[in-house]
Amino acid sequence: QGCAATCPSFDALQACLAESPDAQCKAVAADGAWAVIASALDKCGYEPGDAQDLFRDIASAGAGGFIGRVSATVDAAEESSLRSLVNALYSAGCILPHLLLGSSPTVAQASERAGASQSHFESADKYDVFLSHLQRNAQDAVIALQMFLQQSRPGLRSFIDIDVDMKGDLTGTLREGVRTSRNFVFFITDGILESQWCLQELKWAVEMEKNIVLVRETDGRHGGIDMNEFFTQVPPELIPVFRENIAIPWYREPAFRSVSVSSILKACELGDPMSEDVSKLNALMAKLQRIHRRTEVDITCIDVIDSYSWAMKVVFFIGGFAQFKSPLAT
Repeated sequence: QGCAATCPSFDALQACLAESPDAQCKAVAADGAWAVIASALDKCGYEPGDAQDLFRDIASAGAGGFIGRVSATVDAAEESSLRSLVNALYSAGCILPHLLLGSSPTVAQASERAGASQSHFESADKYDVFLSHLQRNAQDAVIALQMFLQQSRPGLRSFIDIDVDMKGDLTGTLREGVRTSRNFVFFITDGILESQWCLQELKWAVEMEKNIVLVRETDGRHGGIDMNEFFTQVPPELIPVFRENIAIPWYREPAFRSVSVSSILKACELGDPMSEDVSKLNALMAKLQRIHRRTEVDITCIDVIDSYSWAMKVVFFIGGFAQFKSPLAT
């Protein structure tokens, strides 16, 4: 599937996806489905000869952000087709190189993410994320996910059911955990919807209008399941949840795992320390630029003290050094 990641055009991309062993990739590459996708991409202003531009936009905005941005331009059928395409592009590895190359946020992105992080961590919610998973095949992955999230975002508060007292009021405890969590992370593995607890947790999250973040296992040895097959298991009332949210792939390889963690934090609108540092640096640079722009005359230490200290104004006045209009005054 790696050839799809380097495709220069949409025609080449269709050909690569059609040859993929992944059923989802083959489905979007079928002529009928691809015609709808091509029409939608044309409406959104994408040139047929530049597939890499599409990959970069998805990596930059995130899957959900990308769909949200184009939804105003396309109709419902085209939006659904683009969701399928984005899922297929993640499966084919098309987005990963751009995530790795673009992992450092721009100053503007960092400021926005850091601001969101601060508001979330100051909220009244007890937990930042509720981690819902099937213990039978996802417990090791979710424990690792919890650890890597906390390493990337020190102070992150997570609810995970293995920390729960199973002898108490389990229904009340789990419902309260969902209620007091800002984000609900649903870790998709084969059989998760057969678990009455996982299914109920998801229904509570929908009922309480939580920010639902879907994460899917990519390794078949650990419960990974093709998303087309998974959709056949979804109860009808929950289908909109999975249509409106793109599942973030969970990679176990260290080189790619950091991309998964970063994508999950972004979907949860939880900034990272680097974003906050860049944001502070940006604010400091802006302040220095303002000072530089308004400083057009020679300034002495007396001018500075005179501008910021009324007590020293009195001292300078008495001493005959008063300067009622300081060069720093604006």
